[in-house]
Amino acid sequence: MAAPHTLACGHVYCTPCIQNFLTSAFDSDPFAIRCVGNENQCLASLPIPTLQRFLSDERFNRLLEIAFHFHVRTHAAEFVNCKTPDCIHIFRRSLPPSPTTTLQCPSCFSTVCSSCAEDAHDGITCETYRINRDPAEQERLNEEWMRASRGRVKRCPSCNVLIEKLEGCNHMECRCGKHLCWSCMRVFDTGRETYDHMNATHGGFYAGEHNPLGAADNVDVLQQQELLREVGVRREQEQGYHHLFAQQAVDRRLREVQLQREAAQVQADHERQRRQAEAHWHQQRLNARAEAQREERRRLELEREQQQQQGGWSCLIM
Repeated sequence: MAAPHTLACGHVYCTPCIQNFLTSAFDSDPFAIRCVGNENQCLASLPIPTLQRFLSDERFNRLLEIAFHFHVRTHAAEFVNCKTPDCIHIFRRSLPPSPTTTLQCPSCFSTVCSSCAEDAHDGITCETYRINRDPAEQERLNEEWMRASRGRVKRCPSCNVLIEKLEGCNHMECRCGKHLCWSCMRVFDTGRETYDHMNATHGGFYAGEHNPLGAADNVDVLQQQELLREVGVRREQEQGYHHLFAQQAVDRRLREVQLQREAAQVQADHERQRRQAEAHWHQQRLNARAEAQREERRRLELEREQQQQQGGWSCLIM
């Protein structure tokens, strides 16, 4: 056996075999680096010093990267990718009973909930946030509210929006601009048409009005009032949550704009400094060139004077 190496589990590998074994681990799926001794029954993990001994630094680092991504992929309930599509950061979820916190990505600055891995929702639970984002759940809550109202809440036949009647006559005006008869939910264009219809069909503005508390159905009035109160409180809370979500989105966008402005300002400062340095360097070159030209002129003048002096002496000698 060429250069045998004994693992901690007692199995012996030759150097070429263990090198080939470690190299083949790059393409294995599932990823695992375990001893295959005793007809692949040992399965003891190979220590990191062994990997470093038989792999180059490049291959060792590549192996660590593959092992990391394999661990993240096989522990999807614990590790989650950042929600920004082109962001490569990964964060660890807060599994029960760990508390829920708001995490901010250091790369794209987006905020997420550490528990449900959705957008941050400070002040409300993950379940409430899920319900508010689920149209089917919202529709179910609306239907529950309508049933609990015992005729106090109906849908506009024109725009399908929910309308709650608290008091007054059977003439209702929806926000879509249509006029309704609360008794039969017929739609009219004007209030005059609605009143004429109620007088002719229902014998008055209040005739045929449904008892909103359902006393005729032998339902306990106090219980029904408490139920309506709870549903109303929940609807108010949901409206507050929607306002909170909108405000958080605005704040997040303002932070992003501010960061972009600061980054642009820093880049502009760097560009200005670069241009100033180039201008200074260029001016120094011009100054050096001008000085060299002056020195050259002085040298030529000196040579001319010397030549003139030499010519004068020549005349005197002759």
